[in-house]
Amino acid sequence: MNEVAVQFVKQVEQLELHDDLQLIIDESGFAKKGKKSKGVARQYNGSAGKIDNCQVGVFAALNAGSITNLINAKLFTPKSETSKIDHALNLINHTIDTLKLPVKYVSFDAFYGRDSSLLGTLKDKKIHFIADVPENYQISLERFQMRLPKGKVTRGRPHIHKKPTRPFISIQEYAVSLKKKDFSFLAVRHSSKGKLKAYFHKRPVYIINPHTKKCMELILLIRKDVDETLKFSLCNAPGEITLLELAYQQSKRYFIERNFQDCKQELGLDDYQCQSEIAWERHMSLCMLAMLFINKEKCENLKEGHIYLSATDIKKIIMAIALYNETNQQRIFKEILTKTRTTKGKAKKNVYIRI
Repeated sequence: MNEVAVQFVKQVEQLELHDDLQLIIDESGFAKKGKKSKGVARQYNGSAGKIDNCQVGVFAALNAGSITNLINAKLFTPKSETSKIDHALNLINHTIDTLKLPVKYVSFDAFYGRDSSLLGTLKDKKIHFIADVPENYQISLERFQMRLPKGKVTRGRPHIHKKPTRPFISIQEYAVSLKKKDFSFLAVRHSSKGKLKAYFHKRPVYIINPHTKKCMELILLIRKDVDETLKFSLCNAPGEITLLELAYQQSKRYFIERNFQDCKQELGLDDYQCQSEIAWERHMSLCMLAMLFINKEKCENLKEGHIYLSATDIKKIIMAIALYNETNQQRIFKEILTKTRTTKGKAKKNVYIRI
Protein backbone atom coordinates (compact mmCIF):
# COMPACT_ATOMS: atom_id res chain seq x y z
CA MET A 1 0.00 0.00 0.00
CA ASN A 2 2.89 2.38 0.77
CA GLU A 3 4.40 1.67 -2.63
CA VAL A 4 1.07 2.28 -4.36
CA ALA A 5 0.82 5.70 -2.68
CA VAL A 6 4.37 6.71 -3.63
CA GLN A 7 4.02 5.52 -7.24
CA PHE A 8 0.68 7.30 -7.63
CA VAL A 9 2.28 10.62 -6.64
CA LYS A 10 4.96 10.05 -9.29
CA GLN A 11 2.24 9.45 -11.89
CA VAL A 12 0.34 12.66 -11.18
CA GLU A 13 3.63 14.58 -11.35
CA GLN A 14 3.74 13.62 -15.03
CA LEU A 15 0.50 15.56 -15.50
CA GLU A 16 1.87 18.44 -13.38
CA LEU A 17 -0.90 17.93 -10.83
CA HIS A 18 1.30 17.31 -7.79
CA ASP A 19 0.22 20.69 -6.34
CA ASP A 20 -3.43 19.54 -6.44
CA LEU A 21 -3.01 16.46 -4.25
CA GLN A 22 -5.85 15.80 -1.82
CA LEU A 23 -6.21 12.97 0.71
CA ILE A 24 -9.80 11.73 0.98
CA ILE A 25 -11.05 9.59 3.87
CA ASP A 26 -14.23 7.54 3.46
CA GLU A 27 -15.66 4.17 4.37
CA SER A 28 -17.23 1.39 2.34
CA GLY A 29 -19.34 -1.59 3.37
CA PHE A 30 -19.18 -5.17 2.12
CA ALA A 31 -22.27 -7.34 2.61
CA LYS A 32 -21.55 -10.76 4.18
CA LYS A 33 -23.81 -13.72 4.94
CA GLY A 34 -21.64 -15.52 7.49
CA LYS A 35 -20.48 -14.54 10.97
CA LYS A 36 -16.93 -15.91 11.09
CA SER A 37 -15.10 -13.22 9.14
CA LYS A 38 -13.20 -10.58 11.07
CA GLY A 39 -15.27 -7.45 11.70
CA VAL A 40 -18.60 -8.89 10.53
CA ALA A 41 -21.60 -7.55 12.45
CA ARG A 42 -24.97 -5.93 11.94
CA GLN A 43 -23.96 -2.35 11.22
CA TYR A 44 -24.66 0.43 8.76
CA ASN A 45 -23.64 -0.49 5.22
CA GLY A 46 -23.29 2.72 3.22
CA SER A 47 -23.16 0.84 -0.08
CA ALA A 48 -26.60 -0.68 0.59
CA GLY A 49 -27.91 2.33 2.53
CA LYS A 50 -29.20 0.27 5.46
CA ILE A 51 -28.29 -1.71 8.57
CA ASP A 52 -26.98 -5.02 7.30
CA ASN A 53 -24.70 -7.94 8.15
CA CYS A 54 -21.45 -6.65 6.69
CA GLN A 55 -17.82 -5.67 7.03
CA VAL A 56 -16.85 -1.99 6.97
CA GLY A 57 -13.48 -0.65 5.94
CA VAL A 58 -12.10 2.86 6.45
CA PHE A 59 -10.19 3.87 3.30
CA ALA A 60 -7.74 6.55 2.31
CA ALA A 61 -7.46 7.71 -1.31
CA LEU A 62 -5.26 10.22 -3.09
CA ASN A 63 -6.79 12.50 -5.71
CA ALA A 64 -5.29 14.93 -8.22
CA GLY A 65 -7.52 16.39 -10.90
CA SER A 66 -9.89 13.50 -11.56
CA ILE A 67 -7.22 10.79 -11.12
CA THR A 68 -7.94 8.92 -7.90
CA ASN A 69 -6.40 5.86 -6.25
CA LEU A 70 -7.13 4.06 -2.99
CA ILE A 71 -3.86 3.85 -1.06
CA ASN A 72 -4.69 2.43 2.38
CA ALA A 73 -7.44 0.68 4.31
CA LYS A 74 -8.27 -0.39 7.85
CA LEU A 75 -10.91 -2.99 8.73
CA PHE A 76 -13.30 -1.69 11.38
CA THR A 77 -14.15 -4.10 14.19
CA PRO A 78 -17.31 -3.00 16.08
CA LYS A 79 -16.27 -4.53 19.43
CA SER A 80 -12.75 -3.12 19.27
CA GLU A 81 -11.60 -0.08 21.24
CA THR A 82 -10.37 1.49 17.97
CA SER A 83 -13.15 3.60 16.46
CA LYS A 84 -13.59 4.70 12.85
CA ILE A 85 -12.36 8.15 13.88
CA ASP A 86 -9.17 6.54 15.25
CA HIS A 87 -8.69 4.66 11.97
CA ALA A 88 -9.19 7.86 9.99
CA LEU A 89 -6.63 9.77 12.07
CA ASN A 90 -4.13 6.91 11.78
CA LEU A 91 -4.52 6.91 7.98
CA ILE A 92 -3.99 10.67 7.83
CA ASN A 93 -0.92 10.56 10.09
CA HIS A 94 0.59 7.65 8.16
CA THR A 95 0.16 9.41 4.80
CA ILE A 96 1.43 12.83 5.89
CA ASP A 97 3.91 12.09 8.70
CA THR A 98 5.29 8.66 7.75
CA LEU A 99 5.16 8.70 3.94
CA LYS A 100 5.60 12.50 3.86
CA LEU A 101 3.46 12.87 0.75
CA PRO A 102 2.78 16.48 -0.36
CA VAL A 103 -0.92 16.46 0.52
CA LYS A 104 -2.50 19.91 0.17
CA TYR A 105 -5.87 19.15 1.81
CA VAL A 106 -7.61 16.33 3.68
CA SER A 107 -11.34 15.86 3.15
CA PHE A 108 -13.99 13.59 4.68
CA ASP A 109 -17.76 13.36 5.03
CA ALA A 110 -20.05 14.47 7.85
CA PHE A 111 -19.62 11.26 9.87
CA TYR A 112 -16.00 12.22 10.52
CA GLY A 113 -16.50 15.98 10.28
CA ARG A 114 -18.94 16.07 13.18
CA ASP A 115 -16.15 14.90 15.52
CA SER A 116 -14.71 18.12 16.98
CA SER A 117 -11.79 16.20 18.45
CA LEU A 118 -10.63 15.14 14.97
CA LEU A 119 -10.96 18.71 13.68
CA GLY A 120 -9.05 20.02 16.69
CA THR A 121 -6.24 17.51 16.18
CA LEU A 122 -5.81 18.44 12.51
CA LYS A 123 -5.99 22.14 13.36
CA ASP A 124 -3.28 21.75 16.03
CA LYS A 125 -1.08 19.89 13.53
CA LYS A 126 -1.67 22.66 10.94
CA ILE A 127 -3.15 20.20 8.45
CA HIS A 128 -5.58 21.86 6.04
CA PHE A 129 -8.91 20.06 5.82
CA ILE A 130 -12.36 20.29 4.21
CA ALA A 131 -14.77 18.52 6.58
CA ASP A 132 -18.44 18.08 5.74
CA VAL A 133 -20.65 18.59 8.81
CA PRO A 134 -24.35 17.95 9.57
CA GLU A 135 -26.87 20.78 9.51
CA ASN A 136 -27.39 20.67 13.29
CA TYR A 137 -23.69 21.28 14.03
CA GLN A 138 -23.34 24.10 16.58
CA ILE A 139 -21.21 27.16 15.79
CA SER A 140 -20.66 30.68 17.10
CA LEU A 141 -20.61 33.63 14.71
CA GLU A 142 -18.44 35.67 17.07
CA ARG A 143 -15.15 35.01 18.80
CA PHE A 144 -15.72 33.96 22.41
CA GLN A 145 -13.88 33.20 25.62
CA MET A 146 -14.46 30.39 28.11
CA ARG A 147 -15.61 31.70 31.48
CA LEU A 148 -17.41 30.43 34.55
CA PRO A 149 -21.02 31.70 34.56
CA LYS A 150 -21.50 34.76 36.77
CA GLY A 151 -24.01 35.01 39.57
CA LYS A 152 -24.75 32.96 42.62
CA VAL A 153 -26.24 29.51 42.33
CA THR A 154 -29.42 29.35 44.40
CA ARG A 155 -29.91 25.62 43.97
CA GLY A 156 -27.52 22.79 43.24
CA ARG A 157 -23.77 22.74 43.01
CA PRO A 158 -21.69 25.82 42.11
CA HIS A 159 -20.43 26.17 38.52
CA ILE A 160 -17.18 24.30 37.88
CA HIS A 161 -17.18 24.08 34.04
CA LYS A 162 -16.36 27.08 31.88
CA LYS A 163 -18.83 28.04 29.17
CA PRO A 164 -18.53 30.22 26.04
CA THR A 165 -19.38 33.89 26.44
CA ARG A 166 -21.19 34.03 23.08
CA PRO A 167 -24.32 32.12 21.97
CA PHE A 168 -24.15 29.12 19.65
CA ILE A 169 -26.57 28.35 16.81
CA SER A 170 -26.91 25.49 14.36
CA ILE A 171 -25.49 25.86 10.86
CA GLN A 172 -28.99 25.33 9.47
CA GLU A 173 -30.28 28.34 11.43
CA TYR A 174 -27.51 30.51 10.03
CA ALA A 175 -28.09 29.26 6.46
CA VAL A 176 -31.80 30.14 6.64
CA SER A 177 -30.92 33.72 7.57
CA LEU A 178 -28.82 34.22 4.42
CA LYS A 179 -30.14 36.00 1.35
CA LYS A 180 -29.41 35.40 -2.30
CA LYS A 181 -26.93 38.28 -2.43
CA ASP A 182 -24.82 36.53 0.23
CA PHE A 183 -23.99 33.72 -2.23
CA SER A 184 -21.66 33.70 -5.24
CA PHE A 185 -22.50 31.62 -8.30
CA LEU A 186 -19.40 29.68 -9.35
CA ALA A 187 -18.41 27.11 -11.93
CA VAL A 188 -16.28 24.82 -9.77
CA ARG A 189 -14.87 22.20 -12.10
CA HIS A 190 -15.61 20.27 -15.26
CA SER A 191 -17.73 17.13 -15.08
CA SER A 192 -18.92 14.53 -17.57
CA LYS A 193 -22.13 16.56 -18.03
CA GLY A 194 -20.50 19.96 -18.37
CA LYS A 195 -19.37 22.48 -15.78
CA LEU A 196 -20.39 21.86 -12.18
CA LYS A 197 -22.07 25.07 -10.99
CA ALA A 198 -23.55 26.04 -7.62
CA TYR A 199 -23.97 28.93 -5.17
CA PHE A 200 -21.31 29.29 -2.46
CA HIS A 201 -20.94 31.30 0.73
CA LYS A 202 -18.09 31.42 3.25
CA ARG A 203 -17.40 33.18 6.53
CA PRO A 204 -15.28 32.65 9.67
CA VAL A 205 -17.00 30.79 12.52
CA TYR A 206 -15.89 29.55 15.93
CA ILE A 207 -16.19 26.28 17.82
CA ILE A 208 -14.69 24.86 21.02
CA ASN A 209 -11.42 22.99 20.62
CA PRO A 210 -11.91 19.85 22.77
CA HIS A 211 -8.18 19.55 23.44
CA THR A 212 -7.47 23.08 24.64
CA LYS A 213 -11.03 24.03 25.73
CA LYS A 214 -10.53 27.32 23.92
CA CYS A 215 -12.04 29.12 20.95
CA MET A 216 -11.03 27.63 17.57
CA GLU A 217 -11.56 29.62 14.37
CA LEU A 218 -12.57 27.79 11.17
CA ILE A 219 -14.13 28.73 7.82
CA LEU A 220 -17.73 27.74 7.18
CA LEU A 221 -18.44 26.93 3.52
CA ILE A 222 -22.06 26.56 2.40
CA ARG A 223 -22.90 25.15 -1.00
CA LYS A 224 -26.39 25.54 -2.46
CA ASP A 225 -27.09 23.54 -5.60
CA VAL A 226 -29.54 24.64 -8.27
CA ASP A 227 -32.17 22.32 -6.74
CA GLU A 228 -31.77 24.18 -3.38
CA THR A 229 -29.89 21.29 -1.74
CA LEU A 230 -27.51 22.56 0.94
CA LYS A 231 -24.11 21.16 1.87
CA PHE A 232 -22.04 22.42 4.81
CA SER A 233 -18.29 22.16 5.39
CA LEU A 234 -15.83 23.42 7.98
CA CYS A 235 -12.39 24.25 6.66
CA ASN A 236 -8.97 24.94 8.08
CA ALA A 237 -7.30 26.87 5.30
CA PRO A 238 -4.95 29.85 4.83
CA GLY A 239 -6.60 33.23 5.37
CA GLU A 240 -5.85 34.37 1.81
CA ILE A 241 -7.62 31.42 0.17
CA THR A 242 -10.31 32.34 -2.35
CA LEU A 243 -13.92 31.17 -2.36
CA LEU A 244 -13.35 29.46 -5.71
CA GLU A 245 -10.41 27.43 -4.39
CA LEU A 246 -12.40 26.31 -1.33
CA ALA A 247 -15.38 25.36 -3.49
CA TYR A 248 -13.12 23.42 -5.84
CA GLN A 249 -11.52 21.47 -2.99
CA GLN A 250 -14.94 20.69 -1.48
CA SER A 251 -16.20 19.27 -4.78
CA LYS A 252 -13.37 16.72 -5.05
CA ARG A 253 -14.71 14.26 -2.47
CA TYR A 254 -16.96 12.92 -5.24
CA PHE A 255 -14.01 11.16 -6.82
CA ILE A 256 -13.51 8.58 -4.06
CA GLU A 257 -17.11 7.44 -4.58
CA ARG A 258 -16.37 7.05 -8.27
CA ASN A 259 -13.19 5.13 -7.41
CA PHE A 260 -15.12 2.77 -5.14
CA GLN A 261 -17.52 2.15 -8.02
CA ASP A 262 -14.72 1.36 -10.48
CA CYS A 263 -12.91 -0.89 -7.99
CA LYS A 264 -16.06 -2.89 -7.22
CA GLN A 265 -17.39 -3.16 -10.78
CA GLU A 266 -14.13 -3.68 -12.65
CA LEU A 267 -11.55 -4.94 -10.14
CA GLY A 268 -13.57 -7.05 -7.69
CA LEU A 269 -12.97 -4.97 -4.56
CA ASP A 270 -16.03 -6.61 -2.93
CA ASP A 271 -15.52 -10.02 -4.54
CA TYR A 272 -13.58 -11.97 -1.93
CA GLN A 273 -13.92 -14.87 0.50
CA CYS A 274 -11.64 -14.54 3.51
CA GLN A 275 -11.95 -14.55 7.28
CA SER A 276 -8.80 -12.98 8.72
CA GLU A 277 -7.96 -9.28 8.77
CA ILE A 278 -4.59 -9.78 7.06
CA ALA A 279 -6.27 -11.64 4.18
CA TRP A 280 -8.76 -8.78 3.83
CA GLU A 281 -5.91 -6.25 3.70
CA ARG A 282 -4.05 -8.32 1.09
CA HIS A 283 -7.10 -8.40 -1.16
CA MET A 284 -7.58 -4.62 -0.81
CA SER A 285 -3.91 -3.96 -1.55
CA LEU A 286 -4.09 -6.05 -4.76
CA CYS A 287 -7.11 -4.05 -5.92
CA MET A 288 -5.23 -0.83 -5.15
CA LEU A 289 -2.29 -2.10 -7.19
CA ALA A 290 -4.60 -2.94 -10.11
CA MET A 291 -6.11 0.56 -9.96
CA LEU A 292 -2.59 2.01 -9.93
CA PHE A 293 -1.92 0.18 -13.22
CA ILE A 294 -5.16 1.57 -14.69
CA ASN A 295 -4.25 5.08 -13.59
CA LYS A 296 -0.81 4.66 -15.13
CA GLU A 297 -2.45 3.76 -18.45
CA LYS A 298 -4.77 6.76 -18.11
CA CYS A 299 -1.84 9.12 -17.53
CA GLU A 300 0.24 7.74 -20.40
CA ASN A 301 -2.64 7.86 -22.90
CA LEU A 302 -3.59 11.36 -21.83
CA LYS A 303 -0.01 12.65 -22.00
CA GLU A 304 1.06 10.96 -25.24
CA GLY A 305 -2.15 10.56 -27.24
CA HIS A 306 -4.45 13.14 -25.62
CA ILE A 307 -6.98 10.34 -25.10
CA TYR A 308 -8.87 9.82 -21.85
CA LEU A 309 -9.65 6.16 -21.17
CA SER A 310 -11.94 4.99 -18.39
CA ALA A 311 -11.26 1.95 -16.19
CA THR A 312 -13.84 0.03 -18.25
CA ASP A 313 -12.05 0.94 -21.50
CA ILE A 314 -8.71 -0.30 -20.21
CA LYS A 315 -10.26 -3.52 -18.94
CA LYS A 316 -11.85 -4.08 -22.37
CA ILE A 317 -8.47 -3.65 -24.07
CA ILE A 318 -6.80 -6.14 -21.71
CA MET A 319 -9.58 -8.69 -22.28
CA ALA A 320 -9.34 -8.16 -26.04
CA ILE A 321 -5.61 -8.84 -26.05
CA ALA A 322 -5.84 -11.83 -23.70
CA LEU A 323 -9.00 -13.54 -24.88
CA TYR A 324 -10.17 -12.41 -28.31
CA ASN A 325 -8.91 -12.79 -31.86
CA GLU A 326 -7.39 -9.99 -33.89
CA THR A 327 -10.68 -8.91 -35.50
CA ASN A 328 -12.35 -8.39 -32.14
CA GLN A 329 -9.30 -6.52 -30.87
CA GLN A 330 -9.52 -4.10 -33.77
CA ARG A 331 -13.24 -3.64 -33.22
CA ILE A 332 -12.81 -2.80 -29.54
CA PHE A 333 -9.88 -0.46 -30.19
CA LYS A 334 -11.88 1.33 -32.87
CA GLU A 335 -14.89 1.65 -30.57
CA ILE A 336 -12.83 3.12 -27.72
CA LEU A 337 -10.76 5.47 -29.88
CA THR A 338 -13.82 6.73 -31.74
CA LYS A 339 -15.55 7.53 -28.47
CA THR A 340 -12.57 9.38 -26.98
CA ARG A 341 -10.96 11.05 -30.01
CA THR A 342 -10.60 14.71 -29.17
CA THR A 343 -8.28 17.69 -29.29
CA LYS A 344 -5.68 18.41 -26.64
CA GLY A 345 -7.79 21.21 -25.15
CA LYS A 346 -10.90 19.06 -24.89
CA ALA A 347 -8.90 16.21 -23.38
CA LYS A 348 -8.06 18.40 -20.40
CA LYS A 349 -11.74 19.21 -19.94
CA ASN A 350 -12.70 15.53 -20.18
CA VAL A 351 -10.26 14.67 -17.39
CA TYR A 352 -11.67 17.52 -15.26
CA ILE A 353 -8.16 18.85 -14.62
CA ARG A 354 -9.36 22.11 -13.02
CA ILE A 355 -11.07 25.33 -14.07
